[in-house]
Amino acid sequence: MSATLPLPARGGRPPSRGWVVLAALLLPAGASLAQLPSRHAEAVAAKVALQRDIGAWLETTLRGLAHPYRVLVSVQLVTREDQREIVQKESQPDTVMKVGANKTVKLPGLPLVDKPLGGYGAPDISVTVPGKQKVEVRQELKMVIERTVVHLFVEKGIPPPRLDQLKKAASELLALDPGRGDALEVSELASSSQPGPAFFEANSGLLLLCATALLCALFIAIGLSRRREGSASARLVGEISAREAQPSPEKGAPALAEAPPPEMADAPRPFAFFRGVDSRQVAEALAALDAGDCAAALERAELEPESQQALFDLLPPDRQLALARVLARPRVLSTERLAAAEEKARAALAEVQSRVRLGGEAAAADSLSAVTPEVQARLLEQLSKDDPALGQAIRRRMVLFDDLGQLPQGTVRQIVTSIDPATVALALEGAPAAARENVLRSVSSRLKGILAAEAGGVLGKPASEVDAARKKVERVMRRLHSQGQLGRGRT
Repeated sequence: MSATLPLPARGGRPPSRGWVVLAALLLPAGASLAQLPSRHAEAVAAKVALQRDIGAWLETTLRGLAHPYRVLVSVQLVTREDQREIVQKESQPDTVMKVGANKTVKLPGLPLVDKPLGGYGAPDISVTVPGKQKVEVRQELKMVIERTVVHLFVEKGIPPPRLDQLKKAASELLALDPGRGDALEVSELASSSQPGPAFFEANSGLLLLCATALLCALFIAIGLSRRREGSASARLVGEISAREAQPSPEKGAPALAEAPPPEMADAPRPFAFFRGVDSRQVAEALAALDAGDCAAALERAELEPESQQALFDLLPPDRQLALARVLARPRVLSTERLAAAEEKARAALAEVQSRVRLGGEAAAADSLSAVTPEVQARLLEQLSKDDPALGQAIRRRMVLFDDLGQLPQGTVRQIVTSIDPATVALALEGAPAAARENVLRSVSSRLKGILAAEAGGVLGKPASEVDAARKKVERVMRRLHSQGQLGRGRT
């Protein structure tokens, strides 16, 4: 991978948050920057700017995928410098100027002749004017990107599936190639950081100004508090008297605290283990609880709207109504009862996450695509009799040779050009007219001629060989289908 890095314009935008990380990665290159020629320095500056822009773009792209966890990105481009010297020469030949004593005269009946001036023939004088030579030497510096190193700094506690999604997205967005030397490194992002001495030295003036403003605000607050001391005391006495005048709660009635105790203020959020979990898994775990525990989780877990919608979609109508009734009825739960509901939800989520999903329409379609056409037709017919909707769904997911007639021409061209022409010609023997016409319409004239020439040699081949050739075509189609490249024209 090579690229000529654009030089940054003077007076550009200030460095972003990713500049600090990139500066740490590029510190060895910056240490000797003062000794480099000016063009070299501009090229290095362009490289730093390119790394910063790529890192900022990738961080913005991955931020939505990582939410609610933080992620920072830095990109390091390992380059090689190629310097060339271009010499361009321009020259003009010497010019000869003659100064003589002859003149040209016209004689009657004769052509033009040279005649010396006077009675004596003076010699001709020749003056040579030297030509001009121009030599221009130009140096060109080119930086070639040899490999790319991406650093992901993720918040501690991010689930492994979410981290795998981030790594996969970063690799695909930047087209990282481990064979070329590209690397993707992941580090945990510290939850907090303490400023070092360099910070205080660089911002001593600002810190002094902030301290002065804080002292002024403190003096003003003390003065105001003294003025309000008398009125606040009177108001406090009035509130205490009003509380004593209120009747005490009846015996057996639950007393609700106006504010949580100090030890509960620092307690972790209830049902925090649901944070960052797939909405489908959250819905399945809550559906395993009774209506009371499920309602407690909905109120205290601060779930995403997607998880709540998935829960109600999963519950049958009678359980939906029971859950709505519990949510609408005012109630008071003890901390022990809430903790028990939390443990039940934790166990239900662990059980859901330990499951392995098997079967389904996709699994049936993959298996049926590999069998012979006779077995495919018989099984699809029987499945359609038992469950017409299931049979149609499996057929839509299957990738068969006959689907070539419904695919876009670009996809058909990609399939055909990746297979030997003899195999394609054998697969087209006796194929439906739609598939044959779409293939011939999608390929180039040269490949169409090759297929026509190969078609003469496949006449009379056994049906087993034709089926084997079509299976090779279907394997390529399934590979493209798994990669999401089969196209949208297929019905």
